[in-house]
Amino acid sequence: MVDGVATVPAFPTFVRLSRTDEQTLVEKYAKTPAVQKDIDYYKANIQKVKNVDDLMKDHRLLKVVLSAYALDDDMKYPGRVKQILLSKLGDQNSLAAKMRDPRYKQMASDLAIGDFGVSNLKTSTVVNKVIAAFKTNEYEKNLEQQNPALRQAAYFLRQIGSVKSIYDIMGDSVLRSVVSSAADIPLQTAVQSLEKQTQVFDRAFDVKKVNDKAYVTKFIQKFLIKTDSDAASQSGSTGLAALFDNTQNPSDQLLSLAVGGRVNVLA
Repeated sequence: MVDGVATVPAFPTFVRLSRTDEQTLVEKYAKTPAVQKDIDYYKANIQKVKNVDDLMKDHRLLKVVLSAYALDDDMKYPGRVKQILLSKLGDQNSLAAKMRDPRYKQMASDLAIGDFGVSNLKTSTVVNKVIAAFKTNEYEKNLEQQNPALRQAAYFLRQIGSVKSIYDIMGDSVLRSVVSSAADIPLQTAVQSLEKQTQVFDRAFDVKKVNDKAYVTKFIQKFLIKTDSDAASQSGSTGLAALFDNTQNPSDQLLSLAVGGRVNVLA
C-alpha cells in the first residue's frame, strides 16, 4: 500500500490467494526474517517473565501477545492492556468483560493471568497458541499493505464461525465494518438506539448462517467487489464500469457473474 492507497484490487487478489491453502501462506510468511526474529525472541524470553509487570516492560514480548489477538494498536494504551490482562475470568465487572470488542475478553481468557498469574502464559500450550495466532495476524497485516480489504476479509472468514449473535458482529470493529460496507449501512446508524442498530444488522447479515460456507463466501465476495467498485468510482477509473451497463450497480453485476461462475476475475 502506498500512501494509504491500495496497490492491488481486492477481489481478484482474494480469488488468487484462495487457490492456495491459507495455512500454507501463513507459514510461508512466518519465515520472513522480521517475523521469525520476533517468534524466536518470544520463545527464548517468555519463560523469564515472573509477573505481569515483566511482560508489560518487555515491549517485544508484549508486541507478540497483542498481535496474536489483532490488538496491535493497544501498545499505545499500556494501562488498559494491563487491566485487561489482570481481569479474572468470572468477574463480570472486570475491564475485559466490559469491553465491547470480544478480542479483549478472548485474550484475558486464553492467558488467564488474572486467575493464575503468568504461569499459564508460559505453558507450552499457550505459548504455541500465541505464536500461531501471531503468525496469522502478521500475515493478515501483510495483506493490508496490499489492500486493507484483504485483511478485513481474512479476519472476517476466520472469526465469523464463532459468532453467536448479531451483537458479536456489532461489537467487533472489523466484523461490523465488513457487514456495514457490504450492506451499505450508513455511518449514522452508530448513533441510533441499540434496538434500531440491531434491526439494521439483523437485516444485513443472517447469523444463523455463520457456518454456511456458500452464504459466507458470497457475502465476503460482495464486500470485496463493492470495495473495488467504490475505489474505482472514487478514483474516476472507468475500467470496471465499462464492463457493465448503467442500469445496475457494477458491484451487484460483478457479484452475480462471479457467483454464477461466468467471469474469469483473473483475466
